[in-house]
Amino acid sequence: SATKRRVVGCAGRVFEVFTRPAQPTTRRFVAEVIGHGVPPGTLARLPPAPPGQDRRLAQVLFLGPHSTRPVISEASRDFGLDINIVSGRVDEIAGEPFGVMALAVYGPAAAIDAAFGWMRGLGLVIEEDVSWAG
Repeated sequence: SATKRRVVGCAGRVFEVFTRPAQPTTRRFVAEVIGHGVPPGTLARLPPAPPGQDRRLAQVLFLGPHSTRPVISEASRDFGLDINIVSGRVDEIAGEPFGVMALAVYGPAAAIDAAFGWMRGLGLVIEEDVSWAG
């Protein structure tokens, strides 16, 4: 059988292409290379939010100096949230550190919004309601 080959077209620094892919094809390729999927069944085992609180699922991309900063513990402490790291990976691309984590965040909706806003202000990339099929 014939093998189909594709070239992923992208422009920019290697680090930027891998940590902030712009095109859908590039995103799929990067997801396969970086492997940030959540193990099967993990989401089903997560507890629901306690009464009066929210549970949000998010993927967070840490870049540069924030890949080694304790952002998750800071957010938990400063915003009064319970944050469960569902899966994660810290690595380097072209000598620059980055990390990708899938999080389940529990707490009042306003506190979660504030924490995500704070994280975005640091330059982290947060995607909510992403498909984590690994």
